[in-house]
Amino acid sequence: MLSVAKQLRTKNKLKEIGGSYYLASLTNKVVSSANIEFHVRILVEKSIGRKLIELANNIMRDAYDETNDVLELVSKYSGLLSNVFVSNQSSIIELKDGLRKVLRNVVENKSNKKPSGMLTGFTYFDNRSGGLQPSDLVVIAGETSQGKSSLALCIAKHIAENGIPVAFYSLEMSTIQLCARLTSIASDVSSSEILYSKVDDAKFNLINYGIGKIENLPIYIDENDNITSSIKYRFYND
Repeated sequence: MLSVAKQLRTKNKLKEIGGSYYLASLTNKVVSSANIEFHVRILVEKSIGRKLIELANNIMRDAYDETNDVLELVSKYSGLLSNVFVSNQSSIIELKDGLRKVLRNVVENKSNKKPSGMLTGFTYFDNRSGGLQPSDLVVIAGETSQGKSSLALCIAKHIAENGIPVAFYSLEMSTIQLCARLTSIASDVSSSEILYSKVDDAKFNLINYGIGKIENLPIYIDENDNITSSIKYRFYND
């Protein structure tokens, strides 16, 4: 009845055949689960439509309010708009299903010489963690100027050397500064010398050699300062 009523309403013929009440009377003697997926899709579409209307009203209200920061509104409602289309699938599983995953993981670790994660190049960490796992968020924390960026770049370089593309997002340093740091790692010439000093021929050759070692690595840098997330560096396993 729902799908027929929707189609008749679209063609402006619902009143002509007697309206929704008449359609309901036709289904009194028929009970069927046929087309249930189509019916559910209509309900989902209506639900999304209501959420969009509510979101649009909120955007218009906040946009008219001159006390709000426009860029913060863009960030806020971009996330909310994305969430409108996220389906609420259940994440609940039975214990036995979870234990099967554990057993499968143990078997794979036993038979596969390759680690389950992306190796960072730091042996102590890699031996105990299996590398950076695709399901994990790893935060590098420390005080200012203690080497967080250098550590992240070293990890990015090592992962890329294993053929895994790395996306590097920076809220602090420019592309040239990041590339100078990577060059420093590859050449053993300090990044400050690379950027600001008049180097001699020997160091120039080291820098040139270092660039040659890393220039084809699958590392992609984004220095967009409009990113509002507090997470500065992310590694993606493609």
